[in-house]
Amino acid sequence: MKEKYSRQAKGRSKKSFFVALGVCLMAVATAAFFSYSNVGVDIVSSNTESLKIESENSGVTKQIEDNLESTIESAAENKSLADISKEKTSQPSKAEKERSEKNQEENNNVESTTEDPVKQTAAQVKEAIFMYPVSSNIIKPYSNGQPAYSLTMNDWRVHNATDFSAPTQSPVKAIADGVVKEIYDDQALGKTIVIEHPNNIEASYSGLGETLFVKEGQNVAVGFEIGLLGSVPCEILEESHLHLSITKDGNIVDPMTILSQAQESTQSVVEE
Repeated sequence: MKEKYSRQAKGRSKKSFFVALGVCLMAVATAAFFSYSNVGVDIVSSNTESLKIESENSGVTKQIEDNLESTIESAAENKSLADISKEKTSQPSKAEKERSEKNQEENNNVESTTEDPVKQTAAQVKEAIFMYPVSSNIIKPYSNGQPAYSLTMNDWRVHNATDFSAPTQSPVKAIADGVVKEIYDDQALGKTIVIEHPNNIEASYSGLGETLFVKEGQNVAVGFEIGLLGSVPCEILEESHLHLSITKDGNIVDPMTILSQAQESTQSVVEE
């Protein structure tokens, strides 16, 4: 009897074990199912969000590309307009072209009618008028390479100029038209003005005082007063005079060969 009861108890115990095991398996399966479902929902939600972001980014990219393309087209259009404008401005107008042709024609006419400058200078020299710088009274002539006695220096020396008598402070005049080349102080000859005259003639007016009426580079006319007479240091013991020396083509010449037909004049001539 006890053995029968023991076998029944063991059978019920085994049955209870399998029932409990089944319940546990079902609980595990249920938990696994819900976990998988949640993971799937999260994945789907994540994928949806990614697709949304990609869609938005795609839209922005598309907008940027459209804007860039529009900018490029606009720049190309502006460049084309600029090129057209440049072509128009680079091409001279009809009026400008006619003016340029007219100026060129006038220049050609001037060149064709202008004489050779050398011939013009020769003609001017031929017609040049000369006059004495002060009086025509010569106190010491050009020595032509021969020694002449110097009262001041008490020796014999070549006199490469002509001395014209005149009182101190007398006005000294230009012997011809010309340009003042240089003004300087010479220890032996005193204040000197050099004037370039026509036909490669250059005259040096020495023995001037401190009062001058010209400056370097100034144009003067024949008879124009260039300054007042002073003194010549190396000839101070001689009568008051102007020391005039002249070169032609760079060579020293007798001033009287230039002034041989000069006329005396006490009236100054105004500057041109």
